[in-house]
Amino acid sequence: VPMVPSTPLGMFSGASYVPERFELLPGDRLALVSDGMLDAAPEGGEPFGEQRLTEALHATRELSASETVRRLTSAVLAHRAGRLADDATAVVLDWRGVDGRDG
Repeated sequence: VPMVPSTPLGMFSGASYVPERFELLPGDRLALVSDGMLDAAPEGGEPFGEQRLTEALHATRELSASETVRRLTSAVLAHRAGRLADDATAVVLDWRGVDGRDG
């Protein structure tokens, strides 16, 4: 789901945020990552980027949300040779429906 980037939560006291709405269906997965995940690059190399993120999410689609986060962060760390220059935050949520039911 493409979203409009905004100021990080809590960074500036006067910041305003515009809610974005989208529908999640049971079985959908929502992955939120900081720019530090996408921008992580080895010295003189290419950033981890959206393509690698998409590939990593696709490869982990059958795994739990917590294991997916572990693998995503491991992939970014490996790409960056274990040394991050910025935060690298990932949150993965699986939507199962209301009370585990559809709807």
